[in-house]
Amino acid sequence: MTLDQPDTVLDQAQKAAETADVAAYLDARQHLIHRERSLRLDAPKLASLSAEEELANEILLKLRTQQLRSLPQTEGDLASSAASSGYTTFRDEPFYRSKLAGAFADGPLPDIFKKMPKGANLHCHLDGSCDARFLLHLAATTKDLCIQSNISIISQQDLFKATIKFRVFPGAEEQYAIQHPKQGATTPSIFTSSYNPFDWIPVTVVRHRFPFPYAYLAKHGLDLMSPTTPSSPPLAFDSWLHTLITMTPHAGGPERRTSSAAWGHFLTTFGVIEGIIGYEPNFKVFCKEIMLQMARDGVRYFEARVNFLTEFMVRWNGELTLGHLDWCRIFLEAQAEAKEQLAQEGFAFDGARVIYSTVRVINNEQLRASMLDCISLKTKYPDLIVGFDLVGHEDPGIPAKAYLPVLLWFRQHTLALGLDIPFILHGGETLGDGEAADENLYDVLLLGSKRIGHGYSLYKHPILMDLCKKRNVLIECCPISNEVLGYTASISGHPLPALLANGVPVAICNDDCSMFGNVGLTPDLFTVFMGIESLCLSSLNVLTRKSIEHSQMPEAQKKTSLLDFDAQWAEFITWIITHYR
Repeated sequence: MTLDQPDTVLDQAQKAAETADVAAYLDARQHLIHRERSLRLDAPKLASLSAEEELANEILLKLRTQQLRSLPQTEGDLASSAASSGYTTFRDEPFYRSKLAGAFADGPLPDIFKKMPKGANLHCHLDGSCDARFLLHLAATTKDLCIQSNISIISQQDLFKATIKFRVFPGAEEQYAIQHPKQGATTPSIFTSSYNPFDWIPVTVVRHRFPFPYAYLAKHGLDLMSPTTPSSPPLAFDSWLHTLITMTPHAGGPERRTSSAAWGHFLTTFGVIEGIIGYEPNFKVFCKEIMLQMARDGVRYFEARVNFLTEFMVRWNGELTLGHLDWCRIFLEAQAEAKEQLAQEGFAFDGARVIYSTVRVINNEQLRASMLDCISLKTKYPDLIVGFDLVGHEDPGIPAKAYLPVLLWFRQHTLALGLDIPFILHGGETLGDGEAADENLYDVLLLGSKRIGHGYSLYKHPILMDLCKKRNVLIECCPISNEVLGYTASISGHPLPALLANGVPVAICNDDCSMFGNVGLTPDLFTVFMGIESLCLSSLNVLTRKSIEHSQMPEAQKKTSLLDFDAQWAEFITWIITHYR
């Protein structure tokens, strides 16, 4: 029998059944399993593990079994039998409930994942890539940061009806103090009936006069302060702001039961964050903080999608004139500072680059203007701009097919200019099958996209999966994002195992950690390892190494980065054995 002929294996199994030959049946069964597993993305690595890697893998799998069995079980008659069989609720639990159950707390396995080299993060949106707690710190400490509401917030219900924006106006705090020397309960703020909607009020005033108690704490202290922390207006304000910029479940916050409802809130978070980070001094420390957080988690490189649809940020002097060229300059300045600090701290960091992005709600004329802007930035910063993407909610968004004349013009025009700005497009971030968002996958591949953002519905397309394998097109998989935005209830329903089983190139990414709470790559990698039984140490090596291989680094830098990663991985294997054998 040859492993290349599964039909022959079935024939042997049927003959074995006719003669009740258990040994022959089991032999056919093993051949069929082996044949199928040989197609997996991680199969070559699994077949070539060193003795040290084999031992480290055994340790890792043993620790996974122990942790899964130690987690709380689902209540009911099946709980005890599930525990005894090794099946636990982690695979069925949403990300936030798993956090509450302690799955990500300190312990041998979480500690191993924090230590693990992560490679590159190839799918993250810059304005959603910083720990939300740092954004709260910026909001509380930025001088002259002001807040605006479209309504007077009189009741607790109004807190979730209001549209909130921030912006810095130099001198605002001093001017407010002059205008209101004796501040009291009736002094105008967004929480008084005398407030004129859309007026700007200093955050220092609003934060210290927040009139509602702790009704908005993240449940059980998720990502924020403990519920036992004594209530005060500033901390209560922070907890409310946390609900506005994250997807974290909050006591008092509205439930989001569908993907559309999740997206509805998700899109509003960017409008709130924009005013906090869209100020020249803040933007620099924000970019630097992202790089520090990534590198400290073991991410040595990332490519950030930057939304250039917004034309200007606020300069240090309050003028709304900080343009895209300045954004790139500040990003590079922040990177230089981050590299210097990380070198002193002993963390490997190969830097970051930018994928120019605009939102799939604009028309063709606006898209052409964005592409010309992208070309201008690429000309000025050739090593920084490494791709072009269309972002946003795919289901209601304009499909790629509607943009084809301009997309094809861009390919032709950049080739004529001798500029390398490949498409690195979102596609298939949908539950649909045959709808426009799903069919974006055809255009993404036909347009020559280097990678596919999300590709959630790709598993429904066998020919497209095969093309991804043959053309080496990597899927930027964002499991926690997909779950929080309502595409799957938990990791157990995610299509990632189907992609891996079919040998499709994949890297794990975090998408928007500000909103989801999955800072770095540790939470996403830990989630897929714990939730997908077929994953092992070789799988983790392949997923992380692929991220560097499919990055847009210059080839010389990529070669060096891969060598450094391999050396880090070897040290990591030794560390596992030394500490947990």
